[in-house]
Amino acid sequence: MIDMILEQIKNPDFFNNSEQNMIYFLQNNLNSFDQVTLNKMAKESFSSTSSVLRFCKKLGFDGFKDFKLQLIRESSISGQDLNFNLPFSPDDSVEDIGLHLSEILANGIKKTRNLLDPVQLEMTAYNIKKSHRVFLFGKGDSRISLENFKNKMIKLNEYFIIGDEYQNNFYTVGNITSNDLVIFCTYSAMHHDYNSYLPVLKDHNVPIITVTSNIHSKLAVNSDIVLQLPDDESFDEKVASFASQTNMDFIFDYIYSIIFQKNYMENYHSKHAKDVYTNSMIYNKL
Repeated sequence: MIDMILEQIKNPDFFNNSEQNMIYFLQNNLNSFDQVTLNKMAKESFSSTSSVLRFCKKLGFDGFKDFKLQLIRESSISGQDLNFNLPFSPDDSVEDIGLHLSEILANGIKKTRNLLDPVQLEMTAYNIKKSHRVFLFGKGDSRISLENFKNKMIKLNEYFIIGDEYQNNFYTVGNITSNDLVIFCTYSAMHHDYNSYLPVLKDHNVPIITVTSNIHSKLAVNSDIVLQLPDDESFDEKVASFASQTNMDFIFDYIYSIIFQKNYMENYHSKHAKDVYTNSMIYNKL
């Protein structure tokens, strides 16, 4: 496994003068490194493209593309100094509150995007499309995100069921088959009842997808696909689930968009026709 770039470059004795210039450049461009090209880095660090490529290989990467992707992930995950639990103070003005909230929400989405694996997202979309039924499990704020996701997917003719909707959850779980799909959405993944569903789901060979920040939890480890949320919020100190709720919505909107795009024209015309019909029914009732 390749060591973190931001950790490796802390050792100045490991790099020559030309490489030191490259390190200086990337340290000053971390927040916008997604806009940096190989030629730009070479030019602005007073190096050549071949020198930059040698620098990437020295750090353990096959080329600039892999190096760039890893650096973007690291800078978005560890390079921010934002308070996700208390994004505003008692002395903040209304304008300050808006600024701080926009910063943590934008940063949270960026972190989430960089944690997600496109292959896993495509596999999630594939599993949803091929499943007979999709059962959604989530509590509190997670449930709200799942309801929103369900609302979107129904308009694409997908049959979604909120598994937590009634109190007889074990009966629901017992009736899920290998032709179905289960999606858990839980920031902590520490719900005892969800863990207790696992033996039944495994016995029925049910595919499981989990959206969580706790990728080492029992639920995540026993899932077929894990879509990771940033672990920025404290359960005890946060004033609200500002970032985590937005990050959950982003993941489900991302999945919805992938599914929509796969059959773009048919989905567009189908949804447009339903919107026209629904609006017409509402208008006629007025």
